[in-house]
Amino acid sequence: MSSPNPSGGRSGGRILVDALAAQKVKHVFCVPGESYLAALDALQDAPGIRTVVCRQEGGAAMMAEASAKLTGQPGVCFVTRGPGATNAASGIHVSAQDSAPVVLLLGQDSRCYGVSCGPDEEGHAWHAFEAERRAWNVEQSLLEMLRW
Repeated sequence: MSSPNPSGGRSGGRILVDALAAQKVKHVFCVPGESYLAALDALQDAPGIRTVVCRQEGGAAMMAEASAKLTGQPGVCFVTRGPGATNAASGIHVSAQDSAPVVLLLGQDSRCYGVSCGPDEEGHAWHAFEAERRAWNVEQSLLEMLRW
């Protein structure tokens, strides 16, 4: 006898969007991409979540940051892996500097999981985010030292 499917036959994208709806997310800002088609399909059917399609990932991240400031709720941004994630880094930087809560969701192509799909697909986006995290930690450490 097989074990019951805990997802109830839902796709990973549907499970993610259901979780966003459960958290009362009202807007999602994105640049549509092939790496999260299941989530886009689920967003189309989500009655309480408005999907705002943007032209560039940096703009989508900035819109999520502005939404967070205006509503007091975390802004949500979907982007694709690689260059899409790198383009969103500026918006994530601004949200970190302004202490605005933003959730950045990166799509991942299942064919690329654990392997590189090309030189521009792996690594460089994470280096940008890691550099931002390190810069933020250095700034916080300096502020703490100055307060003594």
